[in-house]
Amino acid sequence: MLVAWGGEKQNGTILFDINGTGCANVAGWEKLAEFLEPLSARLTRVDLAYDDYEGKIIDYEKFRQWYFDGQFNTNGRPPEPSEIGHLPPHKGRTFYVGNRQSVKMVRGYEKGRQLKQPDSPWFRAEVEFKSGGRVLPLDMLINPTKYNADLVKSLLPR
Repeated sequence: MLVAWGGEKQNGTILFDINGTGCANVAGWEKLAEFLEPLSARLTRVDLAYDDYEGKIIDYEKFRQWYFDGQFNTNGRPPEPSEIGHLPPHKGRTFYVGNRQSVKMVRGYEKGRQLKQPDSPWFRAEVEFKSGGRVLPLDMLINPTKYNADLVKSLLPR
């Protein structure tokens, strides 16, 4: 976890950056949201993830195919895709839908291989939300599935 106190240019704000390990140790997201609300706290970025530790529901090829099947299209326009790590010996592949400047970007990657477990089937799919001039509600901390709906729908059997 990183805590940084903003200076004059940040208008006296405080940054809390909680990584995945830190998030796993938060005992009650509801209590955190209740604490933050009266402080007029704002979320500027929220990453919501789905982990398939055994690779039975989702893997790299399936995630990639969802893009080409139009699963991530919004407003009738497909977002731009990109891939990294595709050449052997790879340490895991990542498929991005959208770009870093967007307010929403989806990525799927071979998490186990990222962690130097070459035979791991662990795959992670995540959505990165940025505020980009809009309000990211504190409710995202309490009900992440509601905001991760498109990704969750993709995981459901058809």
